[in-house]
Amino acid sequence: MAKFNRTLLKYGWPTAAAAVAACSFGCYYFSQHLGLEWTKTHASTRPRWAVTDPDKNLKLKSVIVFLRHGARTPMNAIPNVPEVDWIPEKLFSGLDEYMMDFKLLNLDGTDRVTNKPVRTSVRHGNPPLQGGAVGGMLTVQGARQVYNVGEILRQRYVDDLGLISGTYNIDDLYMRSTNMPRTVNSLRALLAGMFARQKSITAPIHVSNIHDETLFPNWYSCELMKQLWFQPTFYKLLPKDSAATLDRICDKLDISESCYEVLNFVRLRDVIFARLAVGLPIPDVLKDEVDAIYKGGVDEITPCITGSHLPKDDMTKVLQVSIGLTFKEVSNDLEKAMKESDKRCKKLLLYSVHDTTLLPQLVALDIFDRTWPDFGSTILYELYVDEKTKQHYVRVIYDFKERQLPSQKSVFVPYEKFQSILKSFIPRDIGVACDEKIKSLKTTKHLTHPATVLISGDEEED
Repeated sequence: MAKFNRTLLKYGWPTAAAAVAACSFGCYYFSQHLGLEWTKTHASTRPRWAVTDPDKNLKLKSVIVFLRHGARTPMNAIPNVPEVDWIPEKLFSGLDEYMMDFKLLNLDGTDRVTNKPVRTSVRHGNPPLQGGAVGGMLTVQGARQVYNVGEILRQRYVDDLGLISGTYNIDDLYMRSTNMPRTVNSLRALLAGMFARQKSITAPIHVSNIHDETLFPNWYSCELMKQLWFQPTFYKLLPKDSAATLDRICDKLDISESCYEVLNFVRLRDVIFARLAVGLPIPDVLKDEVDAIYKGGVDEITPCITGSHLPKDDMTKVLQVSIGLTFKEVSNDLEKAMKESDKRCKKLLLYSVHDTTLLPQLVALDIFDRTWPDFGSTILYELYVDEKTKQHYVRVIYDFKERQLPSQKSVFVPYEKFQSILKSFIPRDIGVACDEKIKSLKTTKHLTHPATVLISGDEEED
């Protein structure tokens, strides 16, 4: 059960006392199955930075942060599994305590027509979750989780390195989110953690319309991404052990129709880990399958957003449309920070995104370790300048641990080399890249891939 322990308690609650107070609702699973003392101990732990000190001549100039939103309510149901009550008063009460005030802006800096992010609508004609909550929404547990991430970033970039002041200063910051409540609210919680809930601050958060979004693999506007979602034999890409797991789970759930038409690992993982994240019980029949479902989810989603099952050249084409425009944002941010003076450049650029944003970045950089990015996971791009030679370097940090790119001799990658890596995945023309037909990719219009549930096609503009 190590995988889901890591997922749930990576950041924990702000204090052990808060965790114990939440246990009447939020710690049921752990108190029943892992012991209350275990829960008390681990709920207050935080990850340690696993990074080496840079050369004394290297000065940190700017940091780009990609944050996966915090724990949320599920967006699916599992066939033949009893629902649990998702009660809004327990899931969302106290959210504002962990959030900074905000104002939504268009990418060009102009005001949005409404200050509300895209609402999460009723999915596929189904009613709200049992208990009344809406699916896909940040919970108070998720807000606490991301608030803690903000405190961790504050410790490093304010207290230890002095990159920015502990007092909120918009001149040092840039904030952008996908236009969904769970990501916008996660960014608000991150800022509140970073700036100790400073009062009278309204943070400008830049968003885009969902069809124009560049911060996740966008199947709404890219034909090639749609081809990946409509692979008729996606389940045949699963390793034998994961395929056997899915067959076994279908048998346990007494699913008589074709298993692959009604169930998949993405759906299983969505429901189970959403429950575990807030302490709701998972079905007895699936308790011994949690690690296998975790692995199966990784096996299932990775080909669909990275093309990892395709020949190398075709995989690169998929990554270009999957994460290329996100890398273009990173490339542009690094270039601006490299060229501008310390006083003018943005010191901290914060992007609130999804697991489907982080995972293909890790694959493209060749540092993917087959673990699904957790709620609250982060990828950081640190830009350094050598004050003697004026050369710039980039370091990648994933979940607070520096990652050495296999092609590089050091975790500090020369700026030009890092830009070359990014640009190899940035398409020259996204329209042309999205319209390209990949012969090794067989498609159909009759079977929807389970990956489409990760970011809802039913989320609409208010």
